[in-house]
Amino acid sequence: MRRKFKHLSYFLSTGIFLFLGCQTEEIPVTEDWQKPIRRATKVSFSTFKQLTGLSDFNTTFTLSKGKGLSTRRTNESYTPEDFIVDTNQIIQTISGGKTSYAFLMTPKNGEKEDSRFYLIVYDKEGSWLDMVIQSDVFIDADGNPNETGFREIYASAARGTGCTTVFTWVIKCNRKGKCADGVCDRGSICLKAGSERICGNDKEDYLDGGWTKPLQPDGGGGGSPNPETDSDEETVVNLPIQTIILRNDPCKDLKEKSENISFKEKMEELKGKAATQNFESAYAMYQNPAEGLSFSPEATGTVNEPAVELTLNMSSTQTPTNAIGFIHCHLDNGRTFKVFSFTNIIALAYVASVSTRPTSELGIFVTTASGTFALKVNDRIALKNNLLWMQMAQKSYEKEFAEKVDKDHPLDKQVLGLLRFMKKAFKDRTLGIDLYQQDSNGTWEKLELSNNEKNVNSKKC
Repeated sequence: MRRKFKHLSYFLSTGIFLFLGCQTEEIPVTEDWQKPIRRATKVSFSTFKQLTGLSDFNTTFTLSKGKGLSTRRTNESYTPEDFIVDTNQIIQTISGGKTSYAFLMTPKNGEKEDSRFYLIVYDKEGSWLDMVIQSDVFIDADGNPNETGFREIYASAARGTGCTTVFTWVIKCNRKGKCADGVCDRGSICLKAGSERICGNDKEDYLDGGWTKPLQPDGGGGGSPNPETDSDEETVVNLPIQTIILRNDPCKDLKEKSENISFKEKMEELKGKAATQNFESAYAMYQNPAEGLSFSPEATGTVNEPAVELTLNMSSTQTPTNAIGFIHCHLDNGRTFKVFSFTNIIALAYVASVSTRPTSELGIFVTTASGTFALKVNDRIALKNNLLWMQMAQKSYEKEFAEKVDKDHPLDKQVLGLLRFMKKAFKDRTLGIDLYQQDSNGTWEKLELSNNEKNVNSKKC
């Protein structure tokens, strides 16, 4: 498979990096935000109950109708579930004479990889009300965790046209530099700030959820809200500072792919074409939150040039940012590798550099009648950094690849050669990918070199 990617121009969102002293209670903000009208402070659980009078505050929170601090209305499209309220880091915000408290919540049935949930307790005309805010977390093209897309999914009372301004600080753990082991020291390179404004409906009932708009709209109007002059409905919230480490579970993703009907049909189609065609066929894969897994139109090689050229689509739903990889076939007639080619590795590195989907989803699949394999990303940063090296020295790498992965060798020898190349070609540089094979029962197993590098060991997912 060869690469043919359109030249893309895209903007990477940049954050404001701050220093947070580990021993301080007061949360620092940028100079632009440091206004007398807004103060964010970390308070203890006992202090929260004392200041609010909510002595019977329950740390188990159920997103369902009729429960909470008052009668709860819900977005009917959301499935209620139980949450554990984290009381170790409660952020009090005092702004415009009003007070709010923000708690991080964790679903009882396990954290969601691409979402975070917050309970907000806020003062409205002397009464304590509550709302639940959900956000999206993802990896950007630089491999850094980001949090955005804030929206209300539950509220204890309708707020009309009232808005909530959410200020966030996210500790970046991209496993590089001071964050190499996944635990940040809260130094200036690890902390990133952002803000969004969530606005409710203009209806009295709160059944349709809220919507989000930026603090500074593209049209030039708006700007940062001033709680002293804006509507009395304005609520200002500072969310707890947290470390976001998105888990990478390629085995889980491989299992989900194998159970996806569309994926299975496409792979069976490609397996048949591997045995009958004299050229390759391929599809790009996309994961859109609204539409799920989707595929590009088929791309094919030619009889004279069997390798396929792929282009990432630029449609409204299939964009480079939600691309997760490729599926394609190699040939059983000896004209192509039975496993991956070196350009396949480059193609996967390119996807890792532009996609914002979770790392566990990123991969490239190849199939022939002899077997089905996957390369899955285990270190997005390493693979992205290697992309430039692979492109600059492609001829040299391809020569070394061909020496280790001979097309005339049987399948098991090609697998051994590929693993040797992946380990040795980049010397001290981590390539950032792992090799998997699907057995006859549809189960995936991870393939690794033995200690003496003469055999292939496998471990079932």
